Amino acid sequence: MQNLFDVLTTRPLKLSQRMLHSLLTDLEILINSNIHPEIIECAFDVLDRYLYSYDINDLLARACYFSNIQTVTVVLNRWLVFCDTYLCIDSQKVLNELIFIALNNDAFVDIVRLLVKAGANVNAIHPITKDSILMCVVDKAFRGQTLAIRLVERGADINFVNSKGKSVYALAKSNELKYLCAYMDSIKRRQLNQQQVQQVQQVEQVQQVEQVQQVEQVQQVEQVQHIQQVQQVQQVEQLKYYKQKNRNEHYQSTNRNEHYQSKNRSEHYQPKIRSEQNIGKQL
Repeated sequence: MQNLFDVLTTRPLKLSQRMLHSLLTDLEILINSNIHPEIIECAFDVLDRYLYSYDINDLLARACYFSNIQTVTVVLNRWLVFCDTYLCIDSQKVLNELIFIALNNDAFVDIVRLLVKAGANVNAIHPITKDSILMCVVDKAFRGQTLAIRLVERGADINFVNSKGKSVYALAKSNELKYLCAYMDSIKRRQLNQQQVQQVQQVEQVQQVEQVQQVEQVQQVEQVQHIQQVQQVQQVEQLKYYKQKNRNEHYQSTNRNEHYQSKNRSEHYQPKIRSEQNIGKQL
């Protein structure tokens, strides 16, 4: 620790790698000892000034496991700057793991509030116990009641059941968290009302679809009937046309036959008339 205090007080222009490594070791001790968050902030400044690499994830995990909320806040702010600078893609996964690392910390409720605000998933599941964050918070009894409500407001699942078959509501009831139970009851009633409204809306949508289908079916039937009527009218008109055509053809053929018959008769009688005329002349 003496090396750290010497560096912070004298502010040398250069520091050897050995000195920087010793400074990092002192920083880890400070985080584990849960003391002097201001000195921790200064130690980070020195390491960053000399571009000395360190595992910020490990330091933040140490802070969540050992330290108070002030130290966790300092290290978390450094971690957030690191993530913004280097565009960490697994930041939420790290935050979820940190919540369960802080499970036995006396400042667990405050740390969870801090990590959720930073972007942790409110429905993250413990990899071993399979409990949700909400269940872990509710298990802290009265200390976690206010935070549990905040988590529910942020979207935490109140219907979650762990691997032992225990629900969040059952855990809250066993811990006699009456206010939290009443709040979850109101949420469930609201969800039930929403489900009923959704069911009614679904039934109305189905009825509307059925009405539209019925109207379309009626329109199709009317179209078919109209087409059939048009076809029948066309058939009748065609029959009339062909009947009239046949009648005309019959009349024409009859007239032609009469014409030919009359012509033949006239041709038959003309020689007789001429012969009679000749005989009359001779007499």
